[in-house]
Amino acid sequence: MWHPQQKNKTSAHTIVTHTTDFINRVDILIVVFILACFGAGCLIDAKLPSYTLGGGHPSAKVISLLVSSYLLLLPGLFTTLFTFLIKVVINGQEIDTTAVLKRPGGLNESMISLCQMLFDTGGILGGILIILYAMVVPIVKLTLLTFGEIWRHSEDTAKVQQARWCVIGVQQVSKWACPDMFAYILILYLFRAFNKPGSIIKGPASLDVGFTCFSMFCVLSTISTLAIQPPKAETEKIIDPPWLVKYFGLQGAKYCSFVLVFPLLMLLGYGIWAPCMGMRLDADLLIAANGMDPGMKKAMDSLKIADMVHTDVSLANCIMALCQWFATKFEVTSGFAAIMLGIFVGVLTFLDAISLALAALKLDAKPSGGKALARAHVLKHVSMLDVFVMGVLVTCLAGNAYRDRGTVFIVEPGLLALLLAEFLHYAMYNLVSSAASYVDAMTDIGNDVLS
Repeated sequence: MWHPQQKNKTSAHTIVTHTTDFINRVDILIVVFILACFGAGCLIDAKLPSYTLGGGHPSAKVISLLVSSYLLLLPGLFTTLFTFLIKVVINGQEIDTTAVLKRPGGLNESMISLCQMLFDTGGILGGILIILYAMVVPIVKLTLLTFGEIWRHSEDTAKVQQARWCVIGVQQVSKWACPDMFAYILILYLFRAFNKPGSIIKGPASLDVGFTCFSMFCVLSTISTLAIQPPKAETEKIIDPPWLVKYFGLQGAKYCSFVLVFPLLMLLGYGIWAPCMGMRLDADLLIAANGMDPGMKKAMDSLKIADMVHTDVSLANCIMALCQWFATKFEVTSGFAAIMLGIFVGVLTFLDAISLALAALKLDAKPSGGKALARAHVLKHVSMLDVFVMGVLVTCLAGNAYRDRGTVFIVEPGLLALLLAEFLHYAMYNLVSSAASYVDAMTDIGNDVLS
C-alpha cells in the first residue's frame, strides 16, 4: 500500500516526513502542471491571437510561464523544503544535535518555519536574508513588472523610460530569489556522506516538495522575464567611450576582454572540483549544548566521531552523487537538484564565458559583438554561479550563530575560486557589453569607430 508519509524516530521524538514515492509523484505532477500551462499559452498565441495583449506586451506563453511560477511560489514557501537530522548513538544513548535548535527529532522545515527557527535560535542574519531573497525579491519582481507593463505605452516619455528600467530591473534580480536552494543541496550531500549502514552517526536527509516548487519558481520566473522585451531606450546625444576603449582603443579593448576568459575558466574548473563547503563537529560544545555527561567526551574521542562528521563537498562530487541517487533510488528531486547545479551553475556559466570571448573578438563587427553577444546577454541572466556562491556564503555566515552548539559549516577553497571566477565573469561581461554598446551607438550617429 502507498503511504505519503513515514516516521523517523529518536528515543523521545518522532518526525513525520514524506516518502520518496510521494515526493516523486508530486514532482511529476508539478512538471505536468508547468507543461499544461505553457501549452495553453502556446495555444492562445496560435489559435486565439485576439485574446493576447499585443503591442509589445508579453505573449500568452510567456505570461503562462510567469503565472505558473508564482502559483508554485506559494507551496514553495509553505510546504516542506527539507528534512535533516544528525544523531550520535553511543552505548544506546542518543545525542540529537538538532535539539539545540529547538527541533528535537530533526529539522523538517518549510521556508516559513525555517525563518521562524532561525529567529528563535539566534540566526537572525540568516532569517533576514531568507526573507529578503525568498519573499521580498518575488514581490519586488511582480511589482516592477506590473508598473512596467502599465507604463509601456504611456504618452509620458519619462514613464516609458521608467517602464524600460522596471523590466530591465526585473531581469537583473530575477534569479536572486534562490541562493539558499543551492546551499540545501550541498547540505544534503554532507549529511548523507556519513549516514552509512552500521555507522554510529545517523544523518538521514532529503529534499522535499517545497524545494521543487521553489526551484521551479526561480527558474521559470527568470526565463519568462527574459522573454519580456523592455521599451526602447531614448537616443543619447552625448556618448562617452568606456574606459577600456578610451585608453586602449577598440583593438586593445577587444584583446584585453578576450584574455580574461583563460583565468576565468581555470578558476571555474578548479572551483568545480575542489571542496567548496565543509561540516565540522566540536564534541565539547556539542555535549555542553545538549546537557550531556562530560564523560561522554572520552567515548566520542575514542570512536573518532568528530572525524566521521568531518565532511567536505565539491560541486563535481555533489552533482555525481545527485545523479547516482536519481538513477539508483529514482529520487526525482535529486534529478532537479543535479540540473540546478550542473546546468545552471556550471554549464551555463561556461557557455557564457565562451560566448563573451567570441563576442570580444567581434567587437569590430556590425552589430558589435555579433550574435555571440546576444547569446551572452541571455546566458548571463540564467547562469547562476553568482547565486550559488552567495547562497553558500550566507549559509556559512548564518551558521556561525550555532558555532557554540557544536556543528559548524565552513567555506572551503573551491568556493573562493568560484567567487573569483564570477568576479572575472562580471568584469568580462561589463567590458564587452559596454564596448559593444559604444561602438553601435557611434555607428548609429555616423561616427565609424571601426575604421
